[in-house]
Amino acid sequence: MAAIAAEAGVALKTVYLAFESKSGVLRGLWNRLLRGDDEDPPVAARDWYREVLEEPDPHRQLQLNARNSRNVKQRMGAVLEIIRNAAQAEPAIASLWQRIQVEFLANQRAIIDTLAARGALRPGLGADEAADLLWTLNQVKSRDVV
Repeated sequence: MAAIAAEAGVALKTVYLAFESKSGVLRGLWNRLLRGDDEDPPVAARDWYREVLEEPDPHRQLQLNARNSRNVKQRMGAVLEIIRNAAQAEPAIASLWQRIQVEFLANQRAIIDTLAARGALRPGLGADEAADLLWTLNQVKSRDVV
């Protein structure tokens, strides 16, 4: 935390007030990198995510999702790896890691739900299994996509 304060040119207390803890710093960094800017809207309200949900062609929809996933992994892949590794030792960071996974799955499930509503899932493939598959594809390590 002291190094962050020094690099930012602010008092250590300022960093603690803004982030409270190491996990708070990681949470803030994760939010910033996931969204791609400093704006407040969550991923579900982002143009790049809405474009995927609103795309009428199922193949194009999955292509757009793959593009977005790659962009996100390029922005934050290294930070995700840090969070995943730190989660093994720090309960607060483990909680953050769990939250990230839940949110990723929810975002992928929303995409699958639009595909299912159009009858675009393979026969016999349920929405739960399809969401799990899409989520799994998003678990590629950053070094595999960069």
